[in-house]
Amino acid sequence: MIAYTSTLVSVNCVSPTGTASCFEILNTHIGVELGGITESGIFDTFWEILPEDDWSLPANSAVTFEVAVLWNTDCSVNPNPVTNAVVVDNPNSNIDNDLGDNEAEVVTFFAPCVDLVVQTFPEFTQVNVNQAFDWIIDITNSENSSDAINIAFEDTLNDVFTITGTPTCVVTNGIATCNTGLDITTNSVTGTIANMDAGSTIKIRIPVTAPSFGGAYNNIAVATPNEDDNREVSPETNTSISNIQIVTLSL
Repeated sequence: MIAYTSTLVSVNCVSPTGTASCFEILNTHIGVELGGITESGIFDTFWEILPEDDWSLPANSAVTFEVAVLWNTDCSVNPNPVTNAVVVDNPNSNIDNDLGDNEAEVVTFFAPCVDLVVQTFPEFTQVNVNQAFDWIIDITNSENSSDAINIAFEDTLNDVFTITGTPTCVVTNGIATCNTGLDITTNSVTGTIANMDAGSTIKIRIPVTAPSFGGAYNNIAVATPNEDDNREVSPETNTSISNIQIVTLSL
């Protein structure tokens, strides 16, 4: 089981129907971090309404409670479930003729973790002025990762380089979906990689021309999982920076 903590952020009574009314909720544990561990079979309690609070719910009426909880979970390559449950009891002498609908629970699955590794490097270790070459970007989804979807890709070339053609993308290992329609804006190449299974690698090549003057200039490549779909284990490996030396020939 994946460890987690939970903290109640807010609870509000809303949308009463019939002749019901919302009253102040007196017993809450807002801001208290709970560990999700039962004590003597009793689960952590975010909030409760006690008999002495004197709430009543008339016939043919209903109230709705909106609850916000901050969950903090460890990483896992599998979807991580957490459960929120609610129980109502009738504290007076009235008999509830259907106890089967007095309890409910909902299970929420948090996005599994991925571990993307980005590496960028030039086709050659050094080039001459005005020479054509490719900047190469390898993106790998680690073997111990979950499948990653909707990965945002961005490559930023130093302004001295000129993009001379359409970037290409090929799958070099495993199962992945290449984006063959990467967008070019000046010296920025962007796009979305739809899917990369665990253990897969894609290679993107960007054709450029070196400037007419010498120096050392860089390229920055970033691949970021969509936080709605995946959680990144090690964000520091999502960015790669590489340099190339431009050589000026002299006679």
